[in-house]
Amino acid sequence: MFHIRTVLEELPGSTGHTDFRSLPPALLRKVITKRDRYEEAYRFVIERGIKQGVFRKCNVKTAAWAILGALNWSVQWFSLEAEITVDQLGQEFAELFVNALKR
Repeated sequence: MFHIRTVLEELPGSTGHTDFRSLPPALLRKVITKRDRYEEAYRFVIERGIKQGVFRKCNVKTAAWAILGALNWSVQWFSLEAEITVDQLGQEFAELFVNALKR
């Protein structure tokens, strides 16, 4: 929920989560390093859920990519004037992704 709130409310319309390849090389390396660390945190949570028997076995990397892709891409289509609030969207995404991973 906090990821979606950050990209949609604190950085509204931000393409920084999807369009950063044109940055200068030194800055691009920093951004990619941070992105990769963030992705690792998602993978850790999924791996821990699998080990604890809460989540089904899956390809952890692609599961993390799918979740982060959906969250980050929401800046392309979500409008603050939508019939759903940012928090409602975050909650629905959380339920969708957690349920998809459950055993």
